Amino acid sequence: MRKGLFFAILVVASAVSASTASGGGPLVTAVDADGDAFVGKQMPLAFGLAHEAGTTVIRINVVWSNVVANERKPSPFRPDDPGDPAYDWRETDEKVNLAVANDLEPLITIVGAPRWAETGGPRPDRIGPFQVNSWRPNPADARAFARAVAFRYGGTFQGLPRVRNWEIWNEPNLIGFLSPQADAGKLVAPKLYRDLVNAMAQSIHGVHTDNLVAAGALAPFNLKTAGGVVATAPMQFMRDFLCMSGGAHPRATCADTATFDVWTHHPFTSGGPTHHAANPDNASLADLPRMRRLLDAAYQAGHIRSNQAPGFWVSEFAWDTRPPDTHPDAAPIALQARWVSEALYQSWKNGITLFTWFLLRDENLSSPYQDGLFFRNGEELKDARPKPTFYSFRFPFVAYREGKRISLWGRTPYGRPGNVAVQRRVGARWRWMGTFKTDRYGVFTGDVRYGKLPKPKAAPHPPAGSTRYRDVVVSASPMSYWPLDERSGSTASDVTKTNDGTYTGDVQLGVPGPMPGATAVSFNGKNARVRLGRITNVHSVELWMKTRSGADAVAFSNRNTNHEFVALGLVGRLAHSHDSYPIFADAVGNGRWHHIVYTYDTAASTGRVYVDGKLSQLAVWKRLEGGADASIAFDASLKSYFAGQIGQVAVYSYVLSPTQVKSHYEASGRRVAPDVAQGMIRAVEVGSRSASLPFSLFRPHDRYVLPFGGGGPG
Repeated sequence: MRKGLFFAILVVASAVSASTASGGGPLVTAVDADGDAFVGKQMPLAFGLAHEAGTTVIRINVVWSNVVANERKPSPFRPDDPGDPAYDWRETDEKVNLAVANDLEPLITIVGAPRWAETGGPRPDRIGPFQVNSWRPNPADARAFARAVAFRYGGTFQGLPRVRNWEIWNEPNLIGFLSPQADAGKLVAPKLYRDLVNAMAQSIHGVHTDNLVAAGALAPFNLKTAGGVVATAPMQFMRDFLCMSGGAHPRATCADTATFDVWTHHPFTSGGPTHHAANPDNASLADLPRMRRLLDAAYQAGHIRSNQAPGFWVSEFAWDTRPPDTHPDAAPIALQARWVSEALYQSWKNGITLFTWFLLRDENLSSPYQDGLFFRNGEELKDARPKPTFYSFRFPFVAYREGKRISLWGRTPYGRPGNVAVQRRVGARWRWMGTFKTDRYGVFTGDVRYGKLPKPKAAPHPPAGSTRYRDVVVSASPMSYWPLDERSGSTASDVTKTNDGTYTGDVQLGVPGPMPGATAVSFNGKNARVRLGRITNVHSVELWMKTRSGADAVAFSNRNTNHEFVALGLVGRLAHSHDSYPIFADAVGNGRWHHIVYTYDTAASTGRVYVDGKLSQLAVWKRLEGGADASIAFDASLKSYFAGQIGQVAVYSYVLSPTQVKSHYEASGRRVAPDVAQGMIRAVEVGSRSASLPFSLFRPHDRYVLPFGGGGPG
C-alpha cells in the first residue's frame, strides 16, 4: 500500500474517533468527483488536481440506476453478486482505482434507485417543475445492491481496492433524490430513508465490520409548492429520522433506531460562515451546533446503533464566485476566498472532521454552478487555473485581532504535522511573527502580538497626463488609436491617420476623461456610437470605460451578426470579452474609470483580459480569425448600445505584453494595485513552499449571497 494512501486511511479513521463537539480533532478535506472534470480522458488529471488541493478523500457517487438497467429488472439476475453481468461497474472501477493511485481515500455515496426497485403504485414524474426520483425504494433491493457494491470494493474482488467509507443516499430530503417527501400531508420520507439506511448498513457492515456508514447528506433548505413538499427542512427531517423531539433538550418520540457511524450534512448558506438560516428548521453552516446537539441526544437515547459516538462530516459545500458568475449576488471572489478559510475553521470548532468541496472546476458558462476550486479557462482541464479558493481550501488559515493580540488557526495541506511560521506583510517583504508546532493532524492554534504598521514612505506617482499617455500608446504602434477627445464635430480622429471614425446618435463630447487633461465621450445606451468601418486582424484592444449601468454592453466590437470576432465590454458589471469564446474578468461597472485590455495570441490559442494593469483572466481556445464592421459603444451581434463613458481606444495587430499593459496603465498616473495589502497575515509550512492565502485583519460584514448556483431561500 502506498504511504500517502495509508496516511489518508489513518486520518479518515481518526476523523470519526476524534470527533468532538468543540474542535480539537482532525480536519480532513475532500472534493466531490462530480462535474464534467471527472469525465472521459481528462479523468486521471482531475484526480491529480483533487489531490493537489490538499485533500486526502474524494467523494464518488455510485448511481444505482446507472450501474444496472433502470426500467426493467434484469432476468436472470443475482443482485447481491458484484460479478453479475447485468452490472456495469466500469466508471466506478476507474474512479476508485484513480483515487487510490492519487493517495485519495474513496468515500462512496450510493444514490438513485432504478424504476424496478420502486414500490407504492403509480408515481408522478414531476411536482411542478421538479423531477421526482426514487419513489419508495424497496429496502430489500437496496440491501442487495449495497452488498454487491461493498463486496466489489471490499479489497478481495478481482484486485480492486478496498473502500472503507460509505454514504447512503444524497439529499434524501429532496424529491429529486427520494420521494415522496409527504403523503396526505404527513411527512413520510424520513421513515423511507431510515428503512434504506438500516437495510444498506447491514450489508456494508456485513462485508467489513469496520466499514464506516454515513447517513444524512441533507440539503440545507425546505421548499413547499402548490403541488406538494419538494424539500423537507433538514432539522425536521433529522428529528423524524432519529425519532427525537425538537427544542434545547431533545427527547425520544418513538422506539425506532438507525444504524450508522457518521452523520453528514450539506450546510450551504446565503451569507458568510457565521450566517444562520432564517428558518430555524433549516441548517446552514452556522447552524451545525444545533444539528450536533440533536445527533448527540439521539445517540445518548440509544436511537443510533454504532460502535462509538457518531462522527459529523460535511459531505458537500461551496459558494459560487463572481467572476465568473455574473449574478450580482454571487460571492465576490476575494471575499469568497476568505470565507472558505473561515468556513473550515468554523467547521473544525463545531466538531466537523471531514469537509467536502462540491466542484473541482467551474462548469461551462451555461451552468449556474461556478463554485470550482479551478476556473474554467477553456474546455480542456489541463488549461484550468486555480482560483484563490484553491489556496484557501488547500491551506486554510485565519487571523483575528483581539486587542493587543492576534489569534490564529490553520491546517497544513493534507493535515501534515510539522512547524508553521506566521508572517506579516510590511512594505515589500514578509516579516516573521512567530513559529508554531502543529498537532498530529496538521492543525495549529495560537496567538501573536499585534503591532501597528510603520508609516509607509510616500512613493512618487508615475508621470501623468493625456500627453504622456498618448505618447506611450503611440510608441506601441497601434493599428488605430482613437483618443475620443474631440469637443465638437462628427469625426473621431485616429491618431495614426488611417481610420477616422464617425460619431452617430446622441453622443456627448468633451466629458472628463480617465486622466488629467483628457476628455472622453458619453454614450446614451440607445443610439450613440462611433462607426469605424471594417477592422480585421485584431490581436489587442485597449480602452478606458466608466459606467454604472447594469445592462450588458460592448465598448468595442468588430463582430458580425453571427457572433464572430472580437467584442470587449461588460456583462453583469464584469469585464468581458467574446471572440468565439467568453472570458469573464473583474468587476468594473462601479462608476469609476477602468483600463480594460483584451489580447489574443494565435500561436498559443490564448485570450487574456487585463483590468487596471493586471491580468484578470484568460482562456485557451482556437478563435475564428477575421473581422467585420467595427464600432465603439455598439455591437452588431447583440444589436446593443453601451451606456457610459469611453475614452482612449486603441487596436493592435499584435499581442500586447503584460509589461506593456502595465506601462500603459501607469502612464495614466495610477499605480497597479499590489497583490498583497499591507498588514495581511499568512502562514508558511516550514520545510516546504506551501503558504496560505494572505488573510486580512479587517473583518468584513456578513452579506447576502446566492447559497448555490441558481440561488435559493435564506
